Amino acid sequence: MDELIMRFMGTGAGEGVPTPFCRCRVCEHARKAGGKEIRLRSSFRVSKEMQIDFGADIFAACIRTGLDMYDLKYLLITHTHDDHFGPFNLYLKSLISRGNGEKVHVYLNEDAYGLVEKYDSLGFDGSSSFYSDCMKKDFEFHQLHFWKEEKIGDFLVTPIKGEHRGHLEKNSANYLVVLPDGKRMLYALDTGFYGVETLSFLKNVRLDYFIVEGTFGSADRGEMPYSHLDLNSAYNLCRRLFEQNTVTPDTRVYLTHINQEQDYTHEEMTAVCAERKTPYQITVAYDGLQIKDYVK
Repeated sequence: MDELIMRFMGTGAGEGVPTPFCRCRVCEHARKAGGKEIRLRSSFRVSKEMQIDFGADIFAACIRTGLDMYDLKYLLITHTHDDHFGPFNLYLKSLISRGNGEKVHVYLNEDAYGLVEKYDSLGFDGSSSFYSDCMKKDFEFHQLHFWKEEKIGDFLVTPIKGEHRGHLEKNSANYLVVLPDGKRMLYALDTGFYGVETLSFLKNVRLDYFIVEGTFGSADRGEMPYSHLDLNSAYNLCRRLFEQNTVTPDTRVYLTHINQEQDYTHEEMTAVCAERKTPYQITVAYDGLQIKDYVK
């Protein structure tokens, strides 16, 4: 039987913190302080059987959190950028001889589904189907569609449009997930400020958990930026959703996907958020953080 985990495996953006080619104050502080200041590339473990994103740092994230992927059955991919989906990391399952023998079902949205065909077209090892041939024993790929709810395991999952491009797709998939206990979570990474279509869809939704990017922290990208939010525009999006009752006083908001191209350390961003009063609770997430409702 599945078991909810609700844990941040990584909370960094594509650069990670500290990023190897940078000696800014934020990166240097992270190198010295460690702990919550270190941000692996973002992913989220929903349950024993479900994971959102599978990027460049998934190996390190499993070591850091003490979790494994043995029971993983369902993998939701937000979009095809490498920090969110590193397809060759899937070989970590195909290379072993002592797995559970069950397939992992990988869900890609709209045009992102064409990624397998793209990898095959590269002709690895001289084969036009190297990628799909190596994957088919352990993985099955599925195409999702915006606004269409699908039952995946014990969950109801609806992909909604983020204002962010992937390698193949015009819009990233943010995932509205109805958990087995009936609570609703929106995982909103690489979202930008929502367009009218997405805001309109969410008018009929009440969120228990809103996990949203705060990528550019202290930087000023304007009130409604495309592609990525900073701290002010993340608050602005929360305020807009609060005005239409999607976010309520009972909603717990978590900021994640944070880079070093801004001036806040984790400790400083946490302090800034504590000073900004909102009707709902906002938490700056860190690697390994588990949503407390599900801590055993």
